[in-house]
Amino acid sequence: MLKKVAKEFNLNFNTRNNFKFLVLTNREIIIRNFLAGAPNLLYIKYGNQEKRRIGINLTNYLQSEEYKRDTHRPHASVISQSNLKLELKLISKIENEKIKKETEILYNKIRKKIGQTKRLTLIWKPKKEEKNKWKEVLLHEFIHELMKENKIRPKSWKWNEGLVTYATHFALNKHKEFEDFPPLGKSKMWNIYAVYAHKWAKLLKNVKNPQERKQMIINKIEEVDKRCKKRT
Repeated sequence: MLKKVAKEFNLNFNTRNNFKFLVLTNREIIIRNFLAGAPNLLYIKYGNQEKRRIGINLTNYLQSEEYKRDTHRPHASVISQSNLKLELKLISKIENEKIKKETEILYNKIRKKIGQTKRLTLIWKPKKEEKNKWKEVLLHEFIHELMKENKIRPKSWKWNEGLVTYATHFALNKHKEFEDFPPLGKSKMWNIYAVYAHKWAKLLKNVKNPQERKQMIINKIEEVDKRCKKRT
């Protein structure tokens, strides 16, 4: 399916990239994503953008009721070598000794698995009934890698997640469900993904040629990035 995306979006597919993944618990991925400053609305609420207080804020989040609910949702992300270096420096800011030790063990697993490769996908261990969802999420994360390898990444995380969500559903032949405005649910994060996938679906609806599809994406990214630059 990854090769299908590469072909249909006119992307270079480097077979030397192993697209490695590491299965972790939801708690482990949540800890990593919090330290990484992931733009999750819930983590932002608990202060994951505040690097000076990151250790205290992480501890507060892990002791909250919202965290307990968060562990029942699928979790995944991609970590790069540069991310890893920055995040390792944050471990010392965790004052809670138990959580600090747990985080050290987690990052040792990541460091061992990533080896010399550029990036590593972290994904939760699925229950039997989650297998299909697990495969879809893994594909989504690998498409993130594929897009990044081809230097296709909007500065806006919303536009970026929308594009990857659209491309994931394209690979699964389900992208047309985003051409009409998608029904929204209780998950604020998924709603953002769906709304921006809809924007890409409208833009690319009648495009049949991979070269044209890629160029339209690049043009849109340039437009979005200019808007982002004006706001900063």
